[in-house]
Amino acid sequence: MMRQKRLRTIGLLLLLFALLLCLCGCQSDAKLSDGMVAVRVDTHRTPIHEQEPGTHYYTILSTGFFGHAAHCEAFEPDEADVFSVSLPRQDLVGGRRQPRVGPIVIRDESGGTVDDDPVLAEIAELFRNHPHDVFDMKIYRIDGEYLLCFAENVNLHTPYLIYYYNTAQKKVHLLYQFEDEYIEAVRIVSPERLHGLR
Repeated sequence: MMRQKRLRTIGLLLLLFALLLCLCGCQSDAKLSDGMVAVRVDTHRTPIHEQEPGTHYYTILSTGFFGHAAHCEAFEPDEADVFSVSLPRQDLVGGRRQPRVGPIVIRDESGGTVDDDPVLAEIAELFRNHPHDVFDMKIYRIDGEYLLCFAENVNLHTPYLIYYYNTAQKKVHLLYQFEDEYIEAVRIVSPERLHGLR
């Protein structure tokens, strides 16, 4: 009897948590200038998505897994130096992920290897032992600010994450996690708001 009550309470709490999660992440409309970073995403590249296929524009209003992104007007992306990052393979041994060993390869837009940029190397190294396999990792350098975008391989869906790297703190901040939407381009709307992240 007591166990059933406890299970019912846990089930109710999980339901409330799921509802809260949906409300926090729901996407409404906002002005581009309301956010800190704006992104252009494409749903054509993903097999499962809730939206109409095509290009969508969002402005990120609050950060983290419980962050909020809202639809915004179309915008011109920032001119950026875009670098692709290849992490070493992560093996499973006995059902446990092993640390990634081997070099991290960073390439510029022309495909050349970048070995002499310590900031890019710092950013990539922070994700060496990311808990999921990652692909399509890109670092955007825009006027001395750094954004990192990548997709996680987590089986049934494809989270696309965007991080901000604060060069003064030498720390990354998760800005937002998109679901099954490929990040194509970015625009920094408010460097001041980014610098204020702790």
